[in-house]
Amino acid sequence: MDDIKELTGTFFSAFRKDIGSGRRMGLEPEFIAINKHTGLSAAPHETIKALRSAGTRLGLEPSDSGMVWSGKLSIDGIGGALRIGTDMGSGTWEISFPPSRSVAEAERMLIHVMDLLIDAADRNGIALLGMGIQPLSRPSWELVMPKKRYDTLTARHNTNNLLQKPLVDSLLNTITAASHVHFEVTPDEAVAAVNLFNAIAPEIIALSSNSGIIGGRNAATLEPREHFWDMLTKHPRDSGRNGIPERWFIGREDYVGFTSGFQPVLTKRNGDFLAFIDSASMLDFFRNGADAHFVANGHTAKLAFEQIDMNMHDSFIWFNSRLKSGTGTLEIRSASQQPTLSDTIAIAVLFKGLLEGRSSAEDVVRDRTVERARELRLSAIKNGMNDPANGAELAANAGHLLFIAAKSLERKGENSDALSPLFLRVVRRESPSDQNRVLMNGSPGKLINARKLTVQGMPA
Repeated sequence: MDDIKELTGTFFSAFRKDIGSGRRMGLEPEFIAINKHTGLSAAPHETIKALRSAGTRLGLEPSDSGMVWSGKLSIDGIGGALRIGTDMGSGTWEISFPPSRSVAEAERMLIHVMDLLIDAADRNGIALLGMGIQPLSRPSWELVMPKKRYDTLTARHNTNNLLQKPLVDSLLNTITAASHVHFEVTPDEAVAAVNLFNAIAPEIIALSSNSGIIGGRNAATLEPREHFWDMLTKHPRDSGRNGIPERWFIGREDYVGFTSGFQPVLTKRNGDFLAFIDSASMLDFFRNGADAHFVANGHTAKLAFEQIDMNMHDSFIWFNSRLKSGTGTLEIRSASQQPTLSDTIAIAVLFKGLLEGRSSAEDVVRDRTVERARELRLSAIKNGMNDPANGAELAANAGHLLFIAAKSLERKGENSDALSPLFLRVVRRESPSDQNRVLMNGSPGKLINARKLTVQGMPA
């Protein structure tokens, strides 16, 4: 237990003990990038060319052979570290925005960066979609960006639960896009907050689902993006590592003890990635060290535990919501990327309102067991708010949570108008995934045109 206590102290060392009224938030959206002439996923060479154009215009510096661009964003006194790159697939672009002190700041940075990014993409034959999945292209090896660390992930998730050989299930990550949001939390509230957002993951999924289509046809589930993760982690060594955890955590040591029971996957030394070799768990590595090999050249090394190892380990805990030791934040991961940038902000506003009104939000799911939460999550993935068994409950709870978020923001003197489109989804019992299927019945072109991102209609 002393090891867990020490590891917990390490984990929470970056969490601010007092954030006052200035809780910072950080957007981390992903966007589907398509060849604007074919509608298929942008190829690696197309993406690298477009990212070079965007990164140069934003004053960023390249790394990973031009697959990532990083630097400082500064807009009239606001900004910070900005990173633009890809996820595993060349058709999924990911942006890590600087922390912001308000929704207005987050929105301003989003508009500024996306205006340049959409234009740079367009000039290079690419359009960005507000969708949680690539609607036409199927997963493929050709879409994997040439980063050696992805070899580790494709080897780890080399099952065929959904994809047939020569493909592997990890390639499902080449066609999906999420809308993650980070919030500062104190050590005292962190575990309660992660419990809450995992408990309400079913409602978030039902409300924000924006997939529904694979390879130009209706998928078997309304939200295949979430279903993919269930299939990816069916291997025994990753069982329990995604979705809703197997229990609600009772404190900091319980959270760290549980998550450190999973195998570490990747870490870094001096900027170079290393893959662990058969380490039983993060806790075992903390106690005894572990062997690892450099992914770039295969050379092996004996590692002793460092802070960065815990920070990297967090990224391989795929709960719907998780705590991030490196940034001292709660990361909420349940939402697909949204149809518009306004909707992207709306999801962040919802999360902020629920975090500020946490005690009221907890009352909505006070008696919810993990087993019931997992059952509702599967219903949300399959049919959303129209699930025959649980759709009415999901819709009612989603509406209640939206009301709580709006009221908590208003009590703090903040504007809740951004939530209006989400209220409308509840009234209609209709998610963007439902809309996608209607649009797709017209034609693929109709769906793609409807989901192309612009900054029109956003505040100046």
